[in-house]
Amino acid sequence: MLSVSVIIPVFNCVRFISESIGSVLKQTYRDFEIIVVDGGSTDGTLDEIAKFSDKVKLFRSKRGTSYQKNIGIKAANGRFIAFLDADDLFLSEKLRLTVKFLQKNPSFGLVYSDSVWCDEKERAVMLSSDEWRPKSGWVFRELLKSCFISTASVVVCRKEVLIKVGLFDISFAQNEDYELWLRLSTFYPIGYIGLPLVRHRMWEGNITKKRHEAFFYSIRLIHKVLKYRNTSIYNNIGLGWFRRALLYFKIGHFLYYLQRIKSARRWIIRSIFTNPFCFKPYFFFLLTTFNINPDRYRFLKKRILDFGTYLKH
Repeated sequence: MLSVSVIIPVFNCVRFISESIGSVLKQTYRDFEIIVVDGGSTDGTLDEIAKFSDKVKLFRSKRGTSYQKNIGIKAANGRFIAFLDADDLFLSEKLRLTVKFLQKNPSFGLVYSDSVWCDEKERAVMLSSDEWRPKSGWVFRELLKSCFISTASVVVCRKEVLIKVGLFDISFAQNEDYELWLRLSTFYPIGYIGLPLVRHRMWEGNITKKRHEAFFYSIRLIHKVLKYRNTSIYNNIGLGWFRRALLYFKIGHFLYYLQRIKSARRWIIRSIFTNPFCFKPYFFFLLTTFNINPDRYRFLKKRILDFGTYLKH
């Protein structure tokens, strides 16, 4: 039985797909297969994939990214499943280190790593850990507050775990990764490797999304998660007031980034009154009270992070 199956869902990514596949072929760990699932590309992507016809298994589906990933998982022969977005790159030690971690920690269902975020000119912009504080262990509650698993490309799972908890929810056109990580975290602890093992590209094709769709799927995700009843882990920490407060804050948070400031403030206030012991809603209440819009907030946050990096050196 193979050790790792690397699943690459792709749609019209002719610019990057060859490099992405090449980054897998350059791994120091050699016991793997590559499964590419194309979503109906029309831009020459299939021609690029054909250059690796002796090294990849190609499947096709036009039913969305979640369905593509599920096809890959079902076709996989590996004990472990690694995901790679078609515009990202694995660094050479990615598979060796993640497989080593899962072999040493048999109770963990998933391991993720840090990643380097790069612009279109391949210049490093930041580490994912600069934006999100990574956590490991039984992390459901922390993961529910904030998705610190930056991209599917940093994740390696046990195939048996994915079969047990259920695959990607194909009704989600966005946030399907986040929903699966949350569901998995109620069954298993999650591991973290504090090294950047992936290069994540930020470019127009993967950062431009319809904001109203993002809001819709984010709210759908929270409503689904709040109905989880599969383990005592969630029941022990998920008191009704905590869940309601979190939902109110999430709605306010998304409305804030949609620049609907007044509506966001109302939901954030509801969150504070429901659970006054959480710090983050107070922070966003100040942002909305002083009418600091998201663009200004991102600018200030970047300046603070840059200053923190300067002090470290």
